[in-house]
Amino acid sequence: MSKVVAFCDASYDNKSLAGGVGVYYQCAPSDDASLSLSVSGMKDCNYGEVFSLWLVLCSLAQTMTEKEFANLSVVVYLDSDHAMELFNGTRQVKEGREFETELIKSAHSYSDKMKGLEIVCVKSHRGFSPLGMANEHCDRLAKKAMRAMRDGLGAHRPIEEVFKEKVKS
Repeated sequence: MSKVVAFCDASYDNKSLAGGVGVYYQCAPSDDASLSLSVSGMKDCNYGEVFSLWLVLCSLAQTMTEKEFANLSVVVYLDSDHAMELFNGTRQVKEGREFETELIKSAHSYSDKMKGLEIVCVKSHRGFSPLGMANEHCDRLAKKAMRAMRDGLGAHRPIEEVFKEKVKS
């Protein structure tokens, strides 16, 4: 596997403070995978968007050998200019959101070990184009995870706990 296309999204409910992220990988025309995760501790949806970008890179790194990861080029599509601009350094992390700094530093660490990374911001809810449909799939994954947490239907983990566990492994 030398190229992966990934989509990521987050969903957050201000009333219940429930959060969810969704990731969709297209590795080949007949090979794809999805990830949906309920998380607590998100400050807002932007927080989750940064986490979902990090999760794309972390999960790829942890499912490949070092050599495979080093030869990997990834294109990540997301609908958050906030996450893209934090990663690119054109936006600063706001006070009280230091965890975003940790996520971005870790994402850069993964990116530095790869052959290439391109982050593309797409408009959300744009219909039936291939990019739009993949982005909608991620949106559904994130909303499903958020609703499961909100409605008490599934397990969830604190967002910072997931990060610390994944960084250790």
